[in-house]
Amino acid sequence: MRKLLFAGVLFLMCNVMANAQSTNLQLGRDDYNWVEHIIISTGKIPENFNPTLKGYSRQNVVDFLLAVDSTETKNSKLYDKNIQSIYNDNLEYAEDRADAESTYPILKSIYKYKTDFYLYNDHNFVVKLNPVINYQVGKSSFNTANRFNNSRGVEVSGNISNKIGFYSYFTDNQINSPEYVKSYIAKNYAVPGMGYYKVFKNDPTKQDFLDARGYITFSATKFVHFTFGQDRNFIGDGIRSLFLSDNANSTPFLKVSTHYKKFDYQNLYLQLTRQWLDNHYDKLLDRKYAVMHHLSYNALPNLQFGLFESVIFARGNQGYEFGYLNPIIFYRSVEQSLGSSDNASMGTDMKYIFAKKIQLYGQFYLDEFKFSYFTANKKAWTNKYAMQAGIKWIDFLGINNLDVQGEANIIRPFTYSHHDTVGLGNYSSYNQILAHPNGANLKELVAKIYYQANSRFSFTVYFSNILQGLDSLKGKYMWGGNPLISYNNRISRNMGDGGDGKYPYPIGVGVKSITMMADFTLSYKLMHNCFIDFHGIYRNQKSDYAAYNKSENYFGIGFRLNATRIKHLF
Repeated sequence: MRKLLFAGVLFLMCNVMANAQSTNLQLGRDDYNWVEHIIISTGKIPENFNPTLKGYSRQNVVDFLLAVDSTETKNSKLYDKNIQSIYNDNLEYAEDRADAESTYPILKSIYKYKTDFYLYNDHNFVVKLNPVINYQVGKSSFNTANRFNNSRGVEVSGNISNKIGFYSYFTDNQINSPEYVKSYIAKNYAVPGMGYYKVFKNDPTKQDFLDARGYITFSATKFVHFTFGQDRNFIGDGIRSLFLSDNANSTPFLKVSTHYKKFDYQNLYLQLTRQWLDNHYDKLLDRKYAVMHHLSYNALPNLQFGLFESVIFARGNQGYEFGYLNPIIFYRSVEQSLGSSDNASMGTDMKYIFAKKIQLYGQFYLDEFKFSYFTANKKAWTNKYAMQAGIKWIDFLGINNLDVQGEANIIRPFTYSHHDTVGLGNYSSYNQILAHPNGANLKELVAKIYYQANSRFSFTVYFSNILQGLDSLKGKYMWGGNPLISYNNRISRNMGDGGDGKYPYPIGVGVKSITMMADFTLSYKLMHNCFIDFHGIYRNQKSDYAAYNKSENYFGIGFRLNATRIKHLF
């Protein structure tokens, strides 16, 4: 079977058509703010890609912007500069070098173009080489020790004959984080978004880790595209995603993207890492797997509906469950036919753009639902689901380039959890939830403000207020807030409810906690993909349990080159 699967993949790669294939915009790049701004300003959803599925293909973004440029009349110098910046960053697709060449190249080949340390392009082979630097130093109100992030590495990307795209990103990192991030690391034995780490210089409060990502992309037909490698993915239009976010570590994946007219279909096959309950340096960790489908349909030029389904499973020594490779079948039916207790879920999403100013969006995620329990008790623990509703308003109140986004998220207790005690079925990888970073049993209001004053200065601020029901400090009482814990450990079961699901679990039950947070960044652009950041955080957590009460202020300054901003919004 393995030989047959390998032969099939080899056949697809050897039969790649002449369709151009590109790498993706790195998640978290500033370009996303502007691309999404332009999408809303056109009043309709792009015809050549689905903005709900991130990261965006660079070529799709360029093709979209070229189409907008040819049909829309703009009178903004900032608009033109932002568009040109994206073209410069993707010369192999835009072919517009009017503003791309550097005034003072080094040795005629280093920074010959503004965007890349080194760029080779003979149309049949393109390779870009860029250094990656992300250094930040700051102070926390917890103590006088310097907090820092020190990342150095390299980014390599390109394509071969416009048929196969490739991307690689590698950094060596050392961090001494704000206190609330340290608490997350101590609790989950994982650096947020990264996973594995070692202690830095024998100091358990500091972490040392590598971040390695990379993939190849190719097309089987004009409408079907493949991406294979290791990276993060995101499904959603919000600040948060209830389906799949980029909170957890990078994972090996195979993505099959099919786009035809009004339809877009994505198959995503992931290899995940089972949770580990202590420091595990240099130990082999068990694997588990996820398979996800997302189908979207543009009912109107400005209205889109989507369907989502996923399954989390592990087979131990039995290997991979090939029944889940079927790209066009409901996973719940496969799960039942196999007689398994895998963790299957489904959901739906939508977005609507109107007035060329506002986008409404939402998600509904259904983990488990039993009608008989719902009619008997709407707050039964078995009713596990999550909902999101959001709005994004560009040029808010007539202020150019001021974009405001707000959303509400509610997640029922025990959502994303599973019955097994070793983390093989819950919705996580490497002790980190694949969806909302705070887990479940919560209500949240979260907002984002992005303002670009000119081509140099931009300002980003996030606000969040989270009401969550936490477990007891020593884990004796489990109220459904932590999906990493088996739902069989729920407090009602321990109290003898017989497992009938009638014990009430309203959102927020347990140790009540309210966390207010503001995260702001003022960025100054020195040159292309090179920024100085002034970063501040205010976080205040209050709880019925005094041990959970925490308040922290942080302020730092940083320099980044070809790197994204660090955000820990939990």
